[in-house]
Formats: sequence, C-alpha cells, structure tokens
Amino acid sequence: MSVNTSHDMSEGAYKRRNRADSGTFTCEDETESFREAMLRLADYMIEEDPKLEKPDQLTLRYFRRIYQIPDNTNYVITRFLDRTQLITSPSDPADAPGLAHCIRLVSNNESGSWADNRAENERTVKNLLLDRANRVCNRHIFAVGKVVGGRWTIESELGGVDGTFNQGILFVRDHLQEDMRIMKVLPSEAMYPGFQAREMNILSRLHHRNIITLYDAHLPSPVTERHASPYLVTEYCDKGTLADLIKTWNERGKLIPESFVWQVFEALVTAIQYLHRGPYPYNEAAYNWDPITHRDIIPSNIFLKSGSQVNPSDYPVSIKLADFGCAITDSEMEAHNYTLLDLPLVADQYRPPEGAQATEATDMYQVGLVMSLMYCMTDSPLRDLVEAGNLSRDCLKGYKGYSPELRMYIEMCLDAEDDQRPDANFFLLRIQSARRSLRNMGRFDGQVDLFAKH
Repeated sequence: MSVNTSHDMSEGAYKRRNRADSGTFTCEDETESFREAMLRLADYMIEEDPKLEKPDQLTLRYFRRIYQIPDNTNYVITRFLDRTQLITSPSDPADAPGLAHCIRLVSNNESGSWADNRAENERTVKNLLLDRANRVCNRHIFAVGKVVGGRWTIESELGGVDGTFNQGILFVRDHLQEDMRIMKVLPSEAMYPGFQAREMNILSRLHHRNIITLYDAHLPSPVTERHASPYLVTEYCDKGTLADLIKTWNERGKLIPESFVWQVFEALVTAIQYLHRGPYPYNEAAYNWDPITHRDIIPSNIFLKSGSQVNPSDYPVSIKLADFGCAITDSEMEAHNYTLLDLPLVADQYRPPEGAQATEATDMYQVGLVMSLMYCMTDSPLRDLVEAGNLSRDCLKGYKGYSPELRMYIEMCLDAEDDQRPDANFFLLRIQSARRSLRNMGRFDGQVDLFAKH
C-alpha cells in the first residue's frame, strides 16, 4: 500500500478538501484532547501488528492516509464528523464504516464532550476496533457449512443469544459420532487477555451430571493470532434453557410444577457443591480441591436436556449449568491477589448485595434468585434486594401455590448477609430430605409435559 505522509498542507487547504463529509469539518471546534485520543487509539492498533497494512485494519499509516494528516503536524485535527449529523465517508474502509462509525457510536448520543468522558470513550472505541478486527479475522472461519478443527461442521447459528463473553453460538455436527454439539466462539486474546484460557481450563476439569460437558477447545496463539477467536464445543441440550421454560409457563399464567422446581433446586445446589468441594465433598479429598466460583448463575446459563432420571420420581430432564466465562478458581484469586474489580463483570440484576465475589455465598445467592423467578412467576429478579429475600407475600403466585418449605429454602439463599447463606454441603442434604417428605405427604401432583405447546 502506498502511503504519502510527507507532503505539507496548510490549514486552509486542509479545510477546503473536497470530501464527502467536508461540510462537517470545523477546525475551530476541534480540541487537542480529541486529536490525541484518536491518534493514541490508532497507535494502539498498529502496535497490535506493526507489519499489517490492510486497509480494513485501520493501522496508523492508513488512518493518516485517509484523513491526509502529515506526520509532523502541529495543528489540531479537524473534527471528522459532526456529532449530531453523522455520515460515513467513502474514504473509510471498504468493508466497514470503520473509525468514523466508532466515533459515532461513542459520541453521538453523549451530552458531554470527548474530553469530559475521555477515558471511557477511549476504552469503548478501542473495544469496538478490537471487536471488529476479531470478527473480520474470523468471518470465513465460522461460516455455515465450514468444517472447524477437522471435526466440527457448522450447521447453523443460534440467534438471540446474549452474552458479553461470546462471539456467537453455533450448532455443529460431530464427524466422529454424528451427534449435534454446541460451539461457543469466544472473543480474541487481544480483547480479553487470558479470559479464554481460564474458561477452557476450568471446563476441562469438570465432569459432573449437572454441569455441561466439554468435548473440544481451541486456543489460538496469543502472539501470532491475537485477533483469532478461540472456541469451545460442548454437549447439545435439546430442551433449551431454564429461561425459556420460565418464560413459557409465565405466558401460560401457570406455576411450574413444584416437583420440577425442587428438581432444579437440588440439581443447582449439587453443581455448586461439586464446584466448591469437588467429587468427594464429604471427606478429606475436598481439602485438596481447588474451589471454583461460577459467578454467573442465571436462567439462560442453565440448560435442559432429555435424559433418564437420577431419581425415579424426577422428570426425565437433566439440568446442566453452563457458561463459565465469569468463573474463577480460588488458586488464581490468591496467586494474583485479585479484587472484585479484576473479575469479569456479571449482570447487575444477579449481583449479590456484597458484589459477585469469588465465593460460594455468591453462587448460593444466584441460585436463590433463579429459584425466585419460578416462585414469583417473573422473567427477571425483583429489583428490591430486600423484597427478593422476603417471599412471604400474598401477591406472589408461589406463596399460595407452593409449599412453605420451598419458600423458606429460597429465602435462606437470598440472605443479605453472605455469611448467613447456607453451606452447599449440608444444604443439599436438607433439600433432599424436604423433597422426600413432601413427596411422601402427597404434596406433588403427577407429572405433566413441561414443554408442551399450548
């Protein structure tokens, strides 16, 4: 690519350039901080790969060529686009709006100037640039019909899946076993350094009936493939997520059968017990286990799969805890002396009062919130944390329709004081005992089709 940055250009000539967005240029309104911020972001991109000169990567030299900015300029850069009437310049990269669009996304609807929100805007623009580089790098790798890793044929993309820490969820077919699996495409190493390896390492340790099974994982070189996407391949759960089931029953205006609510409750607490105590929770082996805190137990991360019952009275549905993108081990917390600010963010509405710490108490609180959704017949937790911990109200459908035992156990998980929440080991025994007692008393109705279309 030929780049001419040695010419001299007066400020007047610069303002008179015949560009598609020339009507938005006003040197007088530009600020030095805006110029510095954008040049620093451009410098960041070229530092990612100094040899890269592809126009769609927005390297520093291409950035300067587009906007005709001499290397030795002393005057401020004119404002690229008017912040209220933005248009895309034909000189932007051919396959994407590029930097101009990044500025629009960041600045268009903000009341303050760039300088007022400088640090936040720089982070946002940098993340947008890195995200675009990630998607461009992987555009043809994860397309429908492609074979990934010599084993996984991409059948289709699963739409409508939210989540910060994924670049797409795909249905893939396993060439070895001819079974359907799920591929989770992760953001690049450049976007979230170290996060991908953490999730892979954690999942590779886990082998439990209530935790999603990992079949394959690929981590590109963090040095030579910083913009390439890692991926995970996990089991496919044919009954969707708990979020889907809760929404379906709420639309029907009916409570989910209590026997299944208890089944979900026990399965989640069993998963938490395993994460924090290991496969032998009641003996000395538990002390040699490196505890794992999930930190993101929400209905959309709980999958349902057709399968045989653990207990004869269970529904023929397996409950699987998935998505360990926010999880962390105790050993990593201690080795790096991490604080809460160093951990991946979790959804505000599922954050305990003390914050989503790397503790069993955090996981137990989130289990309580998930159970409260079925109890309260709502798709999202109650906003008031005090109310969330008090389910003894006539207005709640579950208060009249479910047993007092269920309410009491959910409220125990939702205690505002983290040291007062139950220990998974002994809490699991209490849940199992309560289920048996309610079943023996005939408190559970016969099984219905949970997934029937109405």
